[in-house]
Amino acid sequence: MDYAEAIFPDRTRIAGTTLLPMQVGHALLLRRLGSPLAAPTALPYSVTLGQAAVAVFVFSRTQTRAAKRIESRVGQLQISWLGLKLLLAQERNVQVLLNYVRRSWQGPTVFVPSDRKQNAQPGDGDALRTLVGTLTSRIGVTMQEAMELPLTQALWEVCGYWAQEGGLRFASPQEQEIMEFYKRKQHGETAT
Repeated sequence: MDYAEAIFPDRTRIAGTTLLPMQVGHALLLRRLGSPLAAPTALPYSVTLGQAAVAVFVFSRTQTRAAKRIESRVGQLQISWLGLKLLLAQERNVQVLLNYVRRSWQGPTVFVPSDRKQNAQPGDGDALRTLVGTLTSRIGVTMQEAMELPLTQALWEVCGYWAQEGGLRFASPQEQEIMEFYKRKQHGETAT
């Protein structure tokens, strides 16, 4: 995914519902709800109908509105209705949802310079906390702005900041092609 796609992502529709671009706050709300769709490194291959309905409910409104309505009676009715609509074409809808979440977690391909690797602080793997922390403390956006920022755009902005600081560099198109080739080879796919 390139920067223009991060800023202007394709719209996704699931069960007749248009989803907003996945926001940082959406991912945090799903984590709070215990959804398997909140973890960028361990996305499932499938989700239950209930998990899918909750995710579609969350992604179809701003994270602020979703957080306010998710436990209300109206919100619960809307989630139930989404569950019924998802049931009609469950397999297709779930795959569209999983692809939407995977695309939302795609940032730029970057490298950490070798001279920076030895000075890097080990993290606990909490990508969302690191993302929000960098946006608010280093880039200077408010917490509300960070929560409403589309996830792909947030990833690009944070990587751009660290590239300017010399903490990483963006991969060239040729390096990206080579990495994709080896990923396909690793998974047993043939080059086309």
